Formats: sequence, structure tokens, C-alpha cells
Amino acid sequence: MKLLVTGGGTGGHLYPGVAIAQELLSRGGHEVLYAGSPNGIEARVLPALGMDFAPISSGGIVGKGLAGKVRGVLSVVKGFGEASALLRRFKPDATIGVGGYVSFPVVAWSALTGVPSAIQEQNAKAGLANRVLGKMVRRVFLGDEGAKGEFPKGKAVMTGNPLRAAFSAPKPYETPGELPVRILVLGGSQGARSLNTKVPEAMKAIGGMVEVVHQCGKGNFDEVGARYADMERVQVVEFIEEMDAAYGRAQIVIARAGALTVAELAASGRPALLIPFPYAAGNHQEANARSAEARGAALCLTEDALTSESIKNVIESWIKDPAGLSAMADAAALSANTRAAADIVDNLLALIGEE
Repeated sequence: MKLLVTGGGTGGHLYPGVAIAQELLSRGGHEVLYAGSPNGIEARVLPALGMDFAPISSGGIVGKGLAGKVRGVLSVVKGFGEASALLRRFKPDATIGVGGYVSFPVVAWSALTGVPSAIQEQNAKAGLANRVLGKMVRRVFLGDEGAKGEFPKGKAVMTGNPLRAAFSAPKPYETPGELPVRILVLGGSQGARSLNTKVPEAMKAIGGMVEVVHQCGKGNFDEVGARYADMERVQVVEFIEEMDAAYGRAQIVIARAGALTVAELAASGRPALLIPFPYAAGNHQEANARSAEARGAALCLTEDALTSESIKNVIESWIKDPAGLSAMADAAALSANTRAAADIVDNLLALIGEE
């Protein structure tokens, strides 16, 4: 099969696509091309992974001012032209979109020209682009049951969110015993300002009870590093390549609630304090966080309640309750689905009659 994968802009959209591509390629005899934004994380990561990459213009419209909307529309129109040329050149047997602005023109043009097409919706609440594409494609692969009602009946398939192969054999959770407790802070590939400001204050207040690895996002290293001044056992990094290893070492995770992060936490079996980004489309991050919280795998702390003191209080209470942390880790692991990429590839092959 010749598969066209499209999406990206952030790690949360990119890595599910990478997982699907790697699963198909691992079976041998298949070809994958990844279409993404020339300005997104994919433009750097995919060549390093040895994957074929095609740049496509893209732009957002929702939540923009008038000038931004005009630029977004022009980018989408340009993206449709580039998608048309790409499809004529690559001639895919199937196309799958994994989210991000860039996926819209590629998936839509594929569907309009008769290429068997699908999308993978990672979140518990679907965004506008995927709701529109859901009416055009043949399959919708769901990362969370919560989004099922937003798509036409008969198209949605619950698979879970696809993860890279590195997450298939997670390191067992180590219940905190002796101090310090190892904390992993994740603000996403683009960084999260409120986490980058409030978490260091909380960690410094807790002091010697914790050891911190803080992923701060591109361009934030100096500022976040300065906020941890004079605190021992802290490592600040802009980006983490080997996320499986970072989760494997952590005993508590503090993170935004992107769908990929929630899926990786489940696969790793790690308890988390989830702080959803309040301006995500449709507030889907809070839906993701509430879903994990309902499973007993995490605690959701909304932005309006977020202070260094509230973070400090949660972490200190958890440090004093290692059995509770262990129970959260178990609950997270119970919700893990490491077969999502394989199930999606099986469905795509069936879709084009190559099963």
C-alpha cells in the first residue's frame, strides 16, 4: 500500500502519524509519504527519522482576527493546490489525517478525488476541521469514546491513540519510597507559559523533596532555567526526544492534557496532574483531562484554579500518599491501548481491499 499521512504542527498531532507510518513500514512492502507544514515540528523530526516528507501550506481560521482569517483562507486555498499536485505525483492508495491545519486540504482533496480516506481523532471532543472531514472520509479512528457522537454513524471505530513502538514495553512504576520524588514537567513541544512560570515556584517551595526534569518548549530555556535558580536536582530542556525514557524515570508527571500526552501516560502507567490548555479548540483538553480523572489515572487542575500554591499542595499531598500514587499508576495502565497503530493499519488495509 502507498499511504499518505498528513498532519502536524505540534508533537501531539505529529507522533500519532509517525506511529501509524512506522507500523505500516514494519510490515514490509509498503510506502509512506508524510505531508506536513514546512514550519511545524514535522519538518525537523521526520527527516531525522528517515521518513519522506512533503511540505504543504496551511493556516488556521477559527479564533483569528479578520486579517488572520484572510491569511488562513489564502493558505488553505494554496494548500489545496499543493495537495492536488502531491496526489497526482504520489498516487496514494489511501490517505489518513492526524490533525493540525495542514491535514485539512490534503484529506479533503483526497476524499473529493476518490482516494480512500480516514482521519484519526485523538481528543475526547473533536475540533471543527475533523468534524467537517468526518462527513467526507470513509473511516474515523477514535482515541476516546467521548468523540463518537460527533461523527456519522457507521464511520467511527474506537482504536485508541497510536503510539510509537517505544511505548510497547514500559518500565514498571516505582512507588515513591525514599526522597526525592522524581517529577517530570511537560509543557508540550511549544511550551506552556503558565506551567513554565508557576511550576518552578511550586517546586522551589517544596524544595529537597523533589527532583525535577522540566521540558519547557523551544525558546524558553533561559527564562525557565532562571526560575529554578539555586534549586538543586533540576534539569531544564527545550524538547525531549526519547519520551518513553522520560516517563519511565518519572514518579509524578505534571502536564498539559493533549490527547497524545494522556495516551502516553496511560501506556507508561504514570500518575499525573493534568492542567488543560483553556484555549484549545472546543476546550478539548479539559475533556481529555476529565476523562483521565474519571478513570482514576489523573487529577485535573483547571487554569482558573492554577497557582504555585495549588500545585504545591497537590504534589505535597501525593508525596505523603505513595499508595495513592501507586493506585493512580495502576488505573492509568489499565486504560492503555498499545495496539492502536496496528488496528488502524489493519483497518486501512481492509479499506483498500488488501487485507
